Amino acid sequence: MGLFVVLEGIDGAGKTSVATRVVERLRGMGIEAVYTREPLATPFIEGLERFRNVAEVDPKLVAFAMCADRVIHLKLVVEPLLRKGFVVVSDRYLYSTIAYQGASGLDVSWLREICRFFPRPDLAIYLRVSVDTALRRLGMKDASRLGWLFEKRSFLEKVARIFDELAEEGELVVVDAEKPLDTVVEECLSLIVDHR
Repeated sequence: MGLFVVLEGIDGAGKTSVATRVVERLRGMGIEAVYTREPLATPFIEGLERFRNVAEVDPKLVAFAMCADRVIHLKLVVEPLLRKGFVVVSDRYLYSTIAYQGASGLDVSWLREICRFFPRPDLAIYLRVSVDTALRRLGMKDASRLGWLFEKRSFLEKVARIFDELAEEGELVVVDAEKPLDTVVEECLSLIVDHR
């Protein structure tokens, strides 16, 4: 059986950069590894675009679509690779549903309940960065002066608080993603190798 690793964090934390580099490094070590991500762009996610007005008003639609997408992701991508012995590194997983839809106003305990049916990963890494750092990386330096960017800031602050709570409860292993990218990659790689 392989190893299921997920990387979590707010927008701008560096999940994609870290995940792809970790997979490259694992392959360089002779370990079969695959990068994947959520959402997977299934019809459930495409439907969110079609019903965008509803999704903006009722975040339950987003939560259910993400969960439906996750079933497909697990059945068609993650589980077959794990059975073949691969290290599967996923850019986001169920913790993002809890954090992002929780920040959108849904009850976190309810989100935990709908996510409890999904298998827990072998390792869930939280790339923790400040909202200031995340916005700077996303190119939103003037976030405090522009209304729509202020909304982005306040939303990311809520998301970060939920991720922090999940980490405090032992659901996520924290890696300081304020550090240089190469350092973050090395720390994540070390955690993964230790879990094999």
